[in-house]
Parts: sequence; C-alpha cells; structure tokens
Amino acid sequence: MSHFLIITFVFFVQVSVSFGQTTGSPNNETDISCSVRQDYTEVATVSAIRDRSVVSSETIILYSGIVMSDSSLQTNQEITSMAMEPSGFLDKNRTMLTIGGSLAVTAALLATDQATYNTLYLWKMNHHFVNQASPIITNLGDGKTSLVLFGGAFAYSFAFGDKGAKEIGTIGLESFALSGIAAYVLKLTFSREQPNVATRSGGTFYGPFAFFRQDQNSGKGWSFFDAFPSGHTASAFAAATTIADFCSTPWVSAASYSIASMVGVSRIMEQTHWASDVFVGGLIGYYSTKLVEKLNDSPQDFFVEPAMGVNHFGMMFSVRM
Repeated sequence: MSHFLIITFVFFVQVSVSFGQTTGSPNNETDISCSVRQDYTEVATVSAIRDRSVVSSETIILYSGIVMSDSSLQTNQEITSMAMEPSGFLDKNRTMLTIGGSLAVTAALLATDQATYNTLYLWKMNHHFVNQASPIITNLGDGKTSLVLFGGAFAYSFAFGDKGAKEIGTIGLESFALSGIAAYVLKLTFSREQPNVATRSGGTFYGPFAFFRQDQNSGKGWSFFDAFPSGHTASAFAAATTIADFCSTPWVSAASYSIASMVGVSRIMEQTHWASDVFVGGLIGYYSTKLVEKLNDSPQDFFVEPAMGVNHFGMMFSVRM
C-alpha cells in the first residue's frame, strides 16, 4: 500500500490538502481515490529513465494525472541498462579531483589576491571605457537580473502553458535562491574584509559571525566582513549555468559564461571582492544549478516549485509518504 500526500500552500489565499491511497491493481481506475495535476505526471517516470534507475516496490509512479502504486509491478524491475560503469582514473576520481583542484586554485588566488586586485584596479582607472562600464556590468549579479529573467520565464509559462519556460524558470529561481543562501552562510563564516576597507594585504579574515561579535566589530560596517565569497558572482554563474544547460546553442553558452565572468572581474575592479572571492562564488553558482537540476530530475520525497494562479502566487510543496 502506498500513500501520497500533496500539500499546496498559497500565500494569503488558500491552503488545500489532497490525500490519495491506492490498493490492488493500478489498471483498475475505480480503485484510485486521488488524482493530481498533469504537471506532476512525468516527475517519477521521466526521472527514472534519465537517471537509469530501478523501480522499487515502494516507488510511486505518477502517470496520466493519476497516482498509482507500483505494487503490481515486478520488484526491482530495471528500467534500462544503458548506464555505464566509470572507467579510467579520471572517471573514477572525478569528484575528488574537482575538489582538490578547486582548493588548489583557491589557495593560489589567496596568495596573489593583493597583486591581482592592484593590477585590475589600476587597469580600470587608466581606461575610461572600463571605468564607466564596470559599475553597469557588476549590477548584473545583484539578483534583480535573475529574478526578472527567470521570474519572467515562469510567468510566461503560466500565461501560455509553455512547459519549457516553466522548467527553466523553476531551475533558475531555485538555483538563485540556493546560491544566495550558500554565499551568505560562507560570508558569515569567514568574515573577510573587502579590498576598499582592507587593514592588511589580502584583507583580514575575522572568523565566524564576527559582524555580530562586539570584540571584532566595534562599529565597523558590513563591508569589513562580507568579501568571501562573492554573492554577485554566485548569482551570475547560477544564471549562466541554467541558461547554458537549457540552450544547447554553443554561442549562447559561451555568451552566458562570458557575461558571468565579466561580473566577477568587475567585482574586483569595484573594490568589493578579491580574486579568490570571485572564484569561489563562481563555483557556488555553477554547482548550485547542477544540484538543483539533479534534485528536480530525480524521484524525490520532497518537491518545491513556484505556484501561480489568477488570484494567487506562492510556493507549492509536495511530500511523499
């Protein structure tokens, strides 16, 4: 016996709960007591095929708008055997190599942060066009761009029923939120000075929650504690990765990452971040999107997405029980 609980929460307007229970064969639709929106019908089945996973007896498959139990399906039925085992040193150790390489690059940038900042800031001040363009480019990472771009895509999907626009809007908004939260937590953890207020070469790291500790703060502003990592760069790379993953055209991908990189460089020239802050911010943005895509593509017990209606706007939460 399987249960599926869907809780729809809409800000200020309504709360509705639907509960479904199925018994016996899923081929008999009279035994099915609950149906759900078509939007959810492809979540488990498409994800299972994409991830080359195996259907277990506890899995609930949503198909044709009906909640079905797969108890009548053969246990551990293999969906596909297309998955290939990792081969070679690089494939088997890709995660550890990525982590190790990222740490090595971050360490190298930390050691040269002051020199990099001096060079880029001097270059900006000596070139009128760069000096004028940098503040404009840097604002592309302040969050408004992502909210307008992906919020607009989601609104378009609601107005015209475009599932592709809904998917890119959902992924874009979720990755924007995740990268922002991750960057903010790390800012509070490391509490690094920005270049424009640095009291030593490369800026001082004051340690966890220094902004809230009187022994470290003593009237200092937020700029003394929020350099590492760059939130603007994280937001820009989260958006760029979302666009690049949904648009297969090579020039779109190249343009997206180029703009995100320019946002990162502008953060250094605007005296708000060091090169290591920008690099780590880029990693946060990139992997936030990859994580959100993976979670949305996989069968899961908890699911969140924006919800829009004629008279409401909010978030929808789905929980499998």
